[in-house]
Amino acid sequence: MCGLSFAKLRRSLDSSRSENPVSSRPLTEAIAVCVITVIVISGWLLRITTLQSFLPGAIGMKLVTATAFFLAAAAVILIVWNDSRA
Repeated sequence: MCGLSFAKLRRSLDSSRSENPVSSRPLTEAIAVCVITVIVISGWLLRITTLQSFLPGAIGMKLVTATAFFLAAAAVILIVWNDSRA
C-alpha cells in the first residue's frame, strides 16, 4: 500500500489530533449547517412549510437567509479543507 502501513497512518492521525484537537470542530459544524440549510431550501422549493423551519412550530427561515448560511458554511468547509492540505 505505497509503503504506508495502517499502523503508521493511525499514528500519523493520532499525532495530528493531539497537536490540534479542535481542527475537526469547524468542519463538523459547517457540515451540520449545510445539512440544515439544504433541508430548509428543499422545503422552500417543494413548498413544504414544515421543512422551512428547523424547529416545529417556529417561524420559518427565509430562502435568502438559508442560502446565505449555506454559502457561509461552504466557505468554512473550503477554508478548513485548504488548511488541512497545506
